[in-house]
Amino acid sequence: MVPTDTGQRPGDLGVLMRHIVVALAGLAAASVARRRVREVLDGEVSDDQLDGALLVASELVGNAVRHVGGPVTLTVDLFPCAVLVVVADTGADIDAVPLIRSAAELALAAGTGSEEEGGRGIALVAAVSSSYWVEPTMEGKNVVALFRTAGAPC
Repeated sequence: MVPTDTGQRPGDLGVLMRHIVVALAGLAAASVARRRVREVLDGEVSDDQLDGALLVASELVGNAVRHVGGPVTLTVDLFPCAVLVVVADTGADIDAVPLIRSAAELALAAGTGSEEEGGRGIALVAAVSSSYWVEPTMEGKNVVALFRTAGAPC
């Protein structure tokens, strides 16, 4: 799925139902992120949405640890209409996370026809989330992935 509202914070998602914030570091950061996402979302969203959120959390946390170092923080917010997965790091370069806005950009970022190993992570994020964006913060940046909740009346 190519994001339809990349770069834009969504409107009202309803009342916050569950919220976690986890500080992460080191080689185990991505696996801890997956475990915590599963704890919040298991039984609350469809299996496809859970799988997507697990993949995105792992990818974003792994990238933050690999490219920025620490500290890295994972936030997961569950709303009636959506799930937000936010990975905060101290890297100030928001341009390091490209925004994919079309199927053609998605194919290019996914490395179609390319033997290169790097740069495919954001294509995964774009493919499985409803949308994603990057926000500058006082400490660095947040990379946010939104997953619309299936069947929600929002």
